[in-house]
Amino acid sequence: MARFCIIPNATHISACLAAMWLLMSPGVALPGNSVTSGTGTEPGIEAFLKGSYVEAARALDQRARARHGPSQYYLGLLHLRGYAGRTDRALAYAWFAAGEANGHAPSRVMRRKLHPRLSIGDLPRAQRLARQYVYQFSGEKIAPSPCFRSAANDLVVPCQSRSL
Repeated sequence: MARFCIIPNATHISACLAAMWLLMSPGVALPGNSVTSGTGTEPGIEAFLKGSYVEAARALDQRARARHGPSQYYLGLLHLRGYAGRTDRALAYAWFAAGEANGHAPSRVMRRKLHPRLSIGDLPRAQRLARQYVYQFSGEKIAPSPCFRSAANDLVVPCQSRSL
């Protein structure tokens, strides 16, 4: 059971079970299986599952910018865990939001789990990046604005009143 756990050094069994549930969700690759987009195997996801994180980051970035939900999910995991550089929870949150907007259910689960774990300093940046990434890398055509509510999720940024 632990060999499928995507959380390194997991000390809590519920975290490992949640990770296993995410891996078994539709559209998410399991080791030995492949995720396809109709044209063949996704090399970025295969590289991620093999542990070649730098190679995976390059391939996933290209597919994620082409509005591929599973690639956005795995790119979010790379940033969340720091596998291909430093850990960046705000950027992970943004990629999960884009994946969710593209209809990828595990991205929605991860974004919702990550939201309460963002620090007060990271939250505004995460929400700003999420608005930008949802607009740029998904089918949703909601222009970024100071007040934002996505129809596909519960991502909300409060309006800021400006007083002179």
